[in-house]
Amino acid sequence: MELEIINQEDNKIRFELKQEDHTFANLLVDTLQDMEEVKIAQYDMKHPQISSPNIYLETKEEKPKEVLKKAVEKIQETMQNLQDDL
Repeated sequence: MELEIINQEDNKIRFELKQEDHTFANLLVDTLQDMEEVKIAQYDMKHPQISSPNIYLETKEEKPKEVLKKAVEKIQETMQNLQDDL
């Protein structure tokens, strides 16, 4: 998965998830929205067949990249638990 940063400020980041679709974007944004460090997490896509999701993340105080890493770790842990249960 390739991530391209479009804009970054102190506690805000906007990035594009290259070659991804709604599936992972929804999972990532839902995970971010459940985290207490997150003020806003959302995404948009111009067209599902020809564009990639643009994700906007605003944190309360923490660095957005660190919060993003935590979210990815939570997703990995959830997927591992699911796989273990099968």
